[in-house]
Amino acid sequence: MKARYPDQEKPRAILKELRASFEGVEKQVDTYFKVPAGRLKLREIAGGGSELIFYRRDEAAARRDCAYEIATIPDPSKLKDVLVSALRVDVRVAKTREVYRLAGVKINLDEVHGLGGFIEFEVRVQGNDFDGADSKVKELMKRFGIGAGDALCCSYSDMVRKAG
Repeated sequence: MKARYPDQEKPRAILKELRASFEGVEKQVDTYFKVPAGRLKLREIAGGGSELIFYRRDEAAARRDCAYEIATIPDPSKLKDVLVSALRVDVRVAKTREVYRLAGVKINLDEVHGLGGFIEFEVRVQGNDFDGADSKVKELMKRFGIGAGDALCCSYSDMVRKAG
């Protein structure tokens, strides 16, 4: 679940109150490439490694189930050159991400360049426990004051592309 959340101080206070574990801050640049199906992005993390991520999900669905593959890339510069030559760059998304964990949920506070503040709840589903994952997300949405109509069903790449 992703929603706009311009006031990033409020969720920080709630996360502190809930005793969520703070995992750090990452400055990320995601370069999306044009592919025939799904999405392919190279995520470069300042001061850290990088990842090549391929994923598929129904962007219009209320519950954004996602199947993905991730490869850790120690030095992305050459791979990026190859991908840029072989595939067209679709869009780039730059963001600062604060990462927290709470009861099996990864919580991201994102400041996306050109778009503003957002909050994301990510739950890895074990087996077929979609109801348990949905329950955790709904509980957090309530705690953070996010209504069902506030949830966004598009990726940052779609928003950046639309914003021009």
